[in-house]
Amino acid sequence: MGDAILDRDLKVEWLDAALRVARKRLSVAEARTQLRDELVHEPLGAAALTKTVTALTRIWLAPGTTQLSHVQWALAYADRTADWRPLHLGALLVSEPFIRSLLDACGREVIARGEVDTVVLRDRMRRLYGPRRSIDISTQRGVKTLRGLGLLEGEPSASVSTRGCLSVAEGALAAWLIRCLLLGRAAESIALDDLGHAPEFFAVKLPAVLPRRAAGVSKHTEGVGRTVMALDI
Repeated sequence: MGDAILDRDLKVEWLDAALRVARKRLSVAEARTQLRDELVHEPLGAAALTKTVTALTRIWLAPGTTQLSHVQWALAYADRTADWRPLHLGALLVSEPFIRSLLDACGREVIARGEVDTVVLRDRMRRLYGPRRSIDISTQRGVKTLRGLGLLEGEPSASVSTRGCLSVAEGALAAWLIRCLLLGRAAESIALDDLGHAPEFFAVKLPAVLPRRAAGVSKHTEGVGRTVMALDI
């Protein structure tokens, strides 16, 4: 696969810092400088700091033009919640194909085994991205990121993780997350019946009732008994 590989583990505090800087609407150069200043005292070497800032820039500071509208929605919504983890999850689903694939693999492992073994997970990711040492490292660091977001739970030294829970109670935020899932999948819609089984959402608890229209998606009926959430074109 030709997707970019996220080879950083991103702490929630670093993602929060990137979102705070993004909300200031600075130029990309100014935003990178400010984010670097915020992270300079973190336990990162010079090279790791630069790579981490670059990764966070892709997610929040300089998303591609196809991602811009979903980011603008998140920047505006951030005032309404103190827990930005769902916003980080959505942004990662769109901007980091490797993380979306990792979430998919974790979901399938949870369904099959009830837990996620990083060793088995690496095998899944190697089949997708190739048998490279860099994929093993990126998988391990990705697991750390997912643990930080509360999607996985496990001891720092343990290779086995269990399913966490990220509860999203507000309808507009849930709709936005679904939009991010569709953008990450390059899909136009998803049936409500399939949404509950989406492997990327294996640890996400969505509200029982979704809004008819919100955050760039809408709910409508296709055929008999099939209700979908679809991107607004």
